[in-house]
Amino acid sequence: FARFTDYSTDGWTPRFGAILLLPDGPPRWIPLGSEEALESWLAVLDQRLDYRAAQMQGIEDAAVPVLKLKPALRQLHDQFWKPVADILPRGVHTICLSPDAGLNFVSFATLLDENDRFVAEEFALCAYTASGRDLLLDPATTPLDAAPWNIFALDTFAEPTVAPEVPAAPFQQQLTDAIADLAPLAGAKRESDILRALLPPESHIYEGPKATELQLRAITPSPAVLHLITHGFFLGGDAPAAADRRLQDFDDDPLPLYRSGLVLHGAKAGLGKPGIDANADDILFASDLAALPLDGTRLVTLSSCQSALGDTLAAEGVLGLRRGIAVAGARNFLLTLWPVSDATTPDFMQRFYTIARETDHPAQAAWQTQREALADIDRNDPEALETAVLTVGPFVLCQRQGLTPPRAVTPPSRRLPGSNTPWL
Repeated sequence: FARFTDYSTDGWTPRFGAILLLPDGPPRWIPLGSEEALESWLAVLDQRLDYRAAQMQGIEDAAVPVLKLKPALRQLHDQFWKPVADILPRGVHTICLSPDAGLNFVSFATLLDENDRFVAEEFALCAYTASGRDLLLDPATTPLDAAPWNIFALDTFAEPTVAPEVPAAPFQQQLTDAIADLAPLAGAKRESDILRALLPPESHIYEGPKATELQLRAITPSPAVLHLITHGFFLGGDAPAAADRRLQDFDDDPLPLYRSGLVLHGAKAGLGKPGIDANADDILFASDLAALPLDGTRLVTLSSCQSALGDTLAAEGVLGLRRGIAVAGARNFLLTLWPVSDATTPDFMQRFYTIARETDHPAQAAWQTQREALADIDRNDPEALETAVLTVGPFVLCQRQGLTPPRAVTPPSRRLPGSNTPWL
């Protein structure tokens, strides 16, 4: 996908287009919708998902958005995917999407066509990549379960200390506001216990006081899988307009790499504490992830809210946690586009890792888990539709390797809660 300025229109309209690469023939250019339409429908989607999340948490006074979720999923489909789908040859089962600008924040699996079918149902495999150049890397040859995994679970926080009464810099205050009220994840223990049954020999689970940045930095050699069950945050702020985002020198302007982050056990204890080592404060920014030894890592999973967010850069993807993981060398990373529930995410992860170990194909595992969870949802039941999209829609698997075809998957034997679809 590509964001461009349409100079043939009054006001020079920012729009999107797709460059379709097929096994045979030249690339094809496909005009898509405008940036204004994308941002408007993404706002509708976010508002409706926030409302549904509030309902699931028992918040009765949450404001009810005017529009429901289905129109947003349908409009995003019709303006940003249907023009591509209409000219795909019959029999295509594998697609790879390289989004640009705001399209990085679309969950294509959940988009609905005119027959109320999810895009996830149309293909056996969909992978995301930040750039076509990532496809030039050879697929990893070491099986996913042939080396140890490392799991970090934020099931407790260290007790916060009292910070001195000094005015905080604006960025520090914004960071404090984002972290101060976070609570330990109630579902972290359940998720780590589910993963425990799937771990290869010599794997490690770090919980409680052991789930620290120092422990994470000390991991050697590279684990086959690094799974972080934690809180994520996105600070937002005064990012430049999309039209002004260009390649830049991050030594001179590093802020975009510090808007997104994760927290571990001691994050709240160190807030405002003078002299704390930035490499041991248990707050992980993109630059911290970039410094991890992940050259041999097949998969990094950030089981946290909004871990796929960040500032978009023209033709360069998202400046956030996903960029940090890519710089560190990991081949695949599973991230989230919106808040996730620690009540339902462990179930998603169980099915995801079961398929990943069986197929040795993380991208297929993520897509297949979404397909199964969405396939039998009643699309005419707004609550069921919104709950399913909220709980399984945010996951995006980005990869840095060449495409490999999907593999056979053993049919599931149980059902994902809230879905009519079986799962394991």
